[in-house]
Amino acid sequence: MGTYIKILHILISIFAALTVGVLLSVFIGVASLLDAFFNFPLQVYKNLQEQDRVRRLSQLFTPQHNETPVEPLDEDIWERHIRRMEEKKKHNGNHE
Repeated sequence: MGTYIKILHILISIFAALTVGVLLSVFIGVASLLDAFFNFPLQVYKNLQEQDRVRRLSQLFTPQHNETPVEPLDEDIWERHIRRMEEKKKHNGNHE
């Protein structure tokens, strides 16, 4: 009879430990899920706000250099090539 009590005690202990462990892990999982559910969007929003602030400040304090002429966008590649060749021809004709 003593061994049956020991076996029953071991089985009850294993069942109680598994029950508490599973319940505790479910609670921790749900708590982590809720934490990530609320904190992640806020973290993304804060990062985007900071990136936007840095972008605006860098645009404000970065000097603008407009040394390159703006080419019209509706020109095709051959028209640009011909125009550049003519400019190069004029440029070389002025130095000779």
